[in-house]
Amino acid sequence: MSAMFDADARALMLAQEGERRAWGFDYKTQQEGNVVNEQELWRRNQLIDSIREPGSKLSHIQSTQGTVQTASLRPPSQPPTIDGEVA
Repeated sequence: MSAMFDADARALMLAQEGERRAWGFDYKTQQEGNVVNEQELWRRNQLIDSIREPGSKLSHIQSTQGTVQTASLRPPSQPPTIDGEVA
């Protein structure tokens, strides 16, 4: 029973590998394509740092100054007049 299972498992793996190669997928080719050169890795890290930097600066400012004042999104109690001033 074990020998039959091993033979079927091997046949299935070979069939799957043949199917992958028939469609143009190959493990070695994929592994070579996934290799990241040192310069590209440096560029990715620079990009990630540039994205994180403004957020860390903002959190530092908020922690040192308490809260950051923002404009109120609530409408005024009275609608503006024609001149644009609130009555």
